[in-house]
Amino acid sequence: MVQSGGGRSRPRANGSLFSAAERPDVRWRDLQSIPPRPAAVLLDIGETILREYSYDLSAGLLALDIRQDADTLLRDLQDSLDHVHDSNSGEFRVARWLADNRESFAKQGSIPELELALFHATARREPMPGVAQALCTLSGAGLALGCISNAVFSGPVLRSGLEHHGLASDLGFVLSSADLDIRKPDPRIFSAGLSKVGLPASSAWFVGDSWTADVEGAAAAGLFPVWLSRSKEPAPSEVPCARVGSWPELCSLVVNSLAA
Repeated sequence: MVQSGGGRSRPRANGSLFSAAERPDVRWRDLQSIPPRPAAVLLDIGETILREYSYDLSAGLLALDIRQDADTLLRDLQDSLDHVHDSNSGEFRVARWLADNRESFAKQGSIPELELALFHATARREPMPGVAQALCTLSGAGLALGCISNAVFSGPVLRSGLEHHGLASDLGFVLSSADLDIRKPDPRIFSAGLSKVGLPASSAWFVGDSWTADVEGAAAAGLFPVWLSRSKEPAPSEVPCARVGSWPELCSLVVNSLAA
């Protein structure tokens, strides 16, 4: 249960966060037994916590008051983003690109302020169903929570996006690949996240929608992976993991593990 007004749920006397009537129906998919008990649940952001439903890079650049040659700037930035998407390279970050092109923008402010303006003007996002209650429930159970995301925007900017939807208060950290110039599935980015909660990989779960970046990456780094997937297609490879189709299912999976 989650109280209204942002109150946190607490475990019942039997160790469960739900009564039998309240417990979501979990479809056990890729596991034969309850997974290891977690002390931390680390999370992807895009298509895991937030869903992007509109995107307009030109609108984002216009929000920075372009002085001249808008088409050239747009092509340059889009080409850089396409390269990241195609190669999964961690070398590009928006803040660095803004600093290199600072004279092209009339908007006043620091580079972090320009980055924040570009982020919010470029895309519209909404929370995934059930995520707010789930984060509150997991935090109330005493689990350390944090985010590790592949993104060209910095961690503080990603946190701002979560704060906009009231989803940041239970998160101990928000780490972007742009902060480190490395991207999932590189094990080093998972290690960086674990260092922020002070726990070994064996004590943490990682939840995400990408099989390669999130499931295979987390497993290679020693975390227990949970694949958030609404698809009915089989898993692409034989990586031991849990598979859930929604945030209530994830909560139930965690509850069963904590109660075991």
